[in-house]
Amino acid sequence: MCGSRWVFLSSNLQNYSNISKRVLEAREELVCVQARLFTSPVDEDLCTEEKLLVQKYIELRNAEESFIKQRSRVKWLALGDWGPQHEIFSPEAMHSQSQDTIVSFQNDAGVILEDPGEVKCDILAYYQCCWVPLLLTK
Repeated sequence: MCGSRWVFLSSNLQNYSNISKRVLEAREELVCVQARLFTSPVDEDLCTEEKLLVQKYIELRNAEESFIKQRSRVKWLALGDWGPQHEIFSPEAMHSQSQDTIVSFQNDAGVILEDPGEVKCDILAYYQCCWVPLLLTK
């Protein structure tokens, strides 16, 4: 039993050690490759590398989310179950959630869009202009 406990602890150390730092590093790698891919969108090696980095980033983000949920659950239990009228959210979870939201967007004309519908339409129009010509040439 002691040996299996060590395997479990060692697995947790590998999966959750410096998880936030590893997520940031994976995101930086992904952004760097995506910037290179933007300049040469037909490079197959960059496309493959981007797919692998996206998978790595998603796995690390899920591990980070799991770690934060577990830690907040421990804090919740330490504070006692107060019920829904006393909502307690960890700052890490709130920060993670705020990173996943586009609040405003500046388009090519320099206009700042804050309406979610306008942001969505402008982003879709941008990528349609970028990718449709490439798809038509194939």
